[in-house]
Amino acid sequence: PTGWVSEGALKVEVDITDASFGLSVALSGSRAIIGAPGRSQVHFYEHDGAAWDAVFVHDQGASAQHSELGWTVDISGNT
Repeated sequence: PTGWVSEGALKVEVDITDASFGLSVALSGSRAIIGAPGRSQVHFYEHDGAAWDAVFVHDQGASAQHSELGWTVDISGNT
């Protein structure tokens, strides 16, 4: 068979309750960016060949709830 093969799950390091985590996803090579607009967050991950590791969470904080950060994400190469 050909197609997608599951290599594991992402470990989320922060509270994503009511975050709409995964509403937007962008992949490029070994990098993934995942939006969580309900919490005004964008999560950055890298795949090291064995697992997906959380690299950074851009979080605008509670005062920016529903600011639209994370509704769309994009990645091109290393940026």
